[in-house]
Amino acid sequence: MQRSIAAAVAAALYLSSPEAVAVAQRTFVSTAGSDTNTTFNCSLVAPCRSFGSALGVTATEGEIVVLDSGGYGRVTIDKSVAIIAPAGVYAGISVFAGTNGVDVDGASIAVVLRGLMINGQGGVTGIVFTQGSRLYIEQATISNMGLHGIELLTGDTFVTDTTIRDNGGHGIRTEGSLELTVDSTRIERNGDSGMRVLNGAAVSVTRSVIAGNFGFGGFDIDSDDGSSQTVVTISESSVSQNATQGVLAGASGAGSSVRLALSRNTISRNGATGVQVGAGTGLLTGVITDNTIVRNFGSGGISAGGAGVSVTIANNAVSGNGTFGVRQLTSALLKTRSNNIVQDNSTDTSGTLTFVGGD
Repeated sequence: MQRSIAAAVAAALYLSSPEAVAVAQRTFVSTAGSDTNTTFNCSLVAPCRSFGSALGVTATEGEIVVLDSGGYGRVTIDKSVAIIAPAGVYAGISVFAGTNGVDVDGASIAVVLRGLMINGQGGVTGIVFTQGSRLYIEQATISNMGLHGIELLTGDTFVTDTTIRDNGGHGIRTEGSLELTVDSTRIERNGDSGMRVLNGAAVSVTRSVIAGNFGFGGFDIDSDDGSSQTVVTISESSVSQNATQGVLAGASGAGSSVRLALSRNTISRNGATGVQVGAGTGLLTGVITDNTIVRNFGSGGISAGGAGVSVTIANNAVSGNGTFGVRQLTSALLKTRSNNIVQDNSTDTSGTLTFVGGD
């Protein structure tokens, strides 16, 4: 018995010594914690105070768990890890001048950010994904940043059940060959567009609200680098009350292209056109089906212009828009099936519409 007690005491002393520090599969942060508790691997009984300190003693593919409500500091993540705030716990990151809230920057890493509240206090961007394989942003709120809510430059990103609002630039900005999936998310009142998609990104947005954004409005989509193909699918979403266009898509660079698909959305009360598509010297193809496009101002409901544009519209309700319901401009090929309802606009149709088969 005495030998067992002595062994247990010796083991406890060893585990509590600085030399015993290793990485743990699960670490913890708390407002009552201390960053000196890295000595104890930020354990449940000896949590750390900040995300940055806990990260240093968290194993690859491990988890940092928030124990209670408070602010836990900005962090640069260079390993595969999950930062998790359980339901009912406020996990804040205040972002001060010259910094981002979370930088994800590590070769081939996969990162999960769940339940974070990222609030700009003069800071630049809420979350920046510079290097890595996958990023999951879940149940987060990102607001008041000087520039963008989220900036994505690489990898595959999944944004779910998140609010991105009141940021000075774009709500979400993407550039380059990457994939982005957005579901059940609100992107509201950002200083530029709700979402900027540029040069090779493949983006899918479903069941989301993009409203009240300024600059180029709800979506600003383009390929201008002379080689990339940008692909955007928007479905079952509300795009409304943006200062300019609801959806603006162009292919301004020769050799570049954009593919756009809109289905089962409500696009309404935007300050300019509901959907405006055009090409500079690139190619743009679009399919616009089963949408309700009502009470947009400026140029109206759907507008297509440019020699490189080919758009098909089917089964849309286009009504009550300013100036035009459906408008074709400058050599665009605007194809329509007979099942669109275009009525009660200032002018229902303008230009040359090419009717194609189907109901």
